[in-house]
Amino acid sequence: MLHDSDTRASRKDVWRPCMVIAVTSTVAIVAPRSASVAGPVTTPPEASSAFNKDGHFSRWRRPVALPVAEAAENHGQLAEPYLGEVLTLAGGGPR
Repeated sequence: MLHDSDTRASRKDVWRPCMVIAVTSTVAIVAPRSASVAGPVTTPPEASSAFNKDGHFSRWRRPVALPVAEAAENHGQLAEPYLGEVLTLAGGGPR
């Protein structure tokens, strides 16, 4: 879970589930999940312990300082098939 002030996902004062897509020596690239904006990968609450309602991942990617990402609450790996679908989006593949 990352705060929108860290991801700049929105101006909301909310903590948002995010999936790490890539890591460099200084930055983690994350895919923020939205419960209010539709995207091509729909994820039900059962897909992760971090989710409490239906939501969506899109092609949207945000850089986050590595220390912030490392300190974030970790809810484990996203369940399949959603994990593969989000990674396909990240790679620019068809969806």
